[in-house]
Parts: sequence; C-alpha cells; structure tokens
Amino acid sequence: MDTEDKEQSADEACCGDLLETTRPYLCAGYDIYLVSEPRTMCAMALVHQRFKRVFYAFPNPVTGALGGVYRLHRERSLNHHYTVFRISVPEAHLTSMTV
Repeated sequence: MDTEDKEQSADEACCGDLLETTRPYLCAGYDIYLVSEPRTMCAMALVHQRFKRVFYAFPNPVTGALGGVYRLHRERSLNHHYTVFRISVPEAHLTSMTV
C-alpha cells in the first residue's frame, strides 16, 4: 500500500463524518447577524454562501449594499436571494456600549 493511500485512509477513518455528503451545502438556510451593513463584496459573499436571512443593526450610507446605497439582495440577475432585516438597537444599549 502506498504511503499516500495509508494517510488518506486514516483521514477518512477519523473524519468520515465530515465528508461533503453529510454536511449542509455551504450556509443554506442559515441566518447571519451583523453589526454593520455589509459593502458590496461582503454582500456578494453572503449570496455565494447561500444565507437565508441577513440581519444588521447599523446602515452604511456611503457603501452599504443592502439598502444604504445599493440593494444587492433584490438584483434579479443573481441566482440566490436572501431576505434582509435592519434591526433597531435600543438607545440604552448604544450608550452603555460607549461607557
């Protein structure tokens, strides 16, 4: 038996439960919670990862891709879409964060 084959067999034996077929496809069906609205590149990464819903607290009025400037999640030419929610942070939490 070749050394590489032995190593591969050992890897498969100890990590068999991590094979592609047993894991979910990327992040399909998952939610992600962000502090700030992502820019275009990160918003596209969320598309590629197949997130179901995106929640963010603070908009980005200069380069935001989910409502601040662009609405990437509504682009019809994309092959996946997620729902976007902007959550409001209570004022009490904002002031306690700066102390």
